[in-house]
Amino acid sequence: MASWDNIGYAANVALLTGLDAVRLISMIVKAATTARMHRSNCRRFALHLKLIGGLLEQLRVSELKKYPETREPLEQLEDALRRAYVLVHSCQERSYLYLLAMGWNIVYQFRKAQSEIDNYLRLVPLITLVDNARVRERMEYIERDQCEYSFDEEDREIQNALLNPDPSVKFMIQIQLFEDKG
Repeated sequence: MASWDNIGYAANVALLTGLDAVRLISMIVKAATTARMHRSNCRRFALHLKLIGGLLEQLRVSELKKYPETREPLEQLEDALRRAYVLVHSCQERSYLYLLAMGWNIVYQFRKAQSEIDNYLRLVPLITLVDNARVRERMEYIERDQCEYSFDEEDREIQNALLNPDPSVKFMIQIQLFEDKG
């Protein structure tokens, strides 16, 4: 029987692959509203995750996942959220007899899930520091790529000819050269 539970657990986690942290949190919150057992635990857990989801929405998670050093901790957070979804979802399906038999174990699983998610959340400031360093490197590259802009000699001659108060033959030649090049 336990092996069938493990297969079902693995199948549920596999179905959630590809979802980002914010979507997973919204799914957990939705599942918590329809929980049949451990309702108060599910709702408290969902409220906690809503706070986290609000913060994660401010990050550019898809951008951060492009780089290996920031992708790995975010993927581990998402894995923890997938397991949390399976936990909350199981509170929709289980019988009250199961609750009686496994009640404290499920409470322990909620504590463990929250602790694991919070541990990964503590990495977010480090992730943003790494991202800020990457942006700073790009900005330094842009700053080093400063071009020197100047007035070309040809443009200067044309400007001098145009500003000359006494037009002469030289002025007419310069205008003709300018028109020929344009």
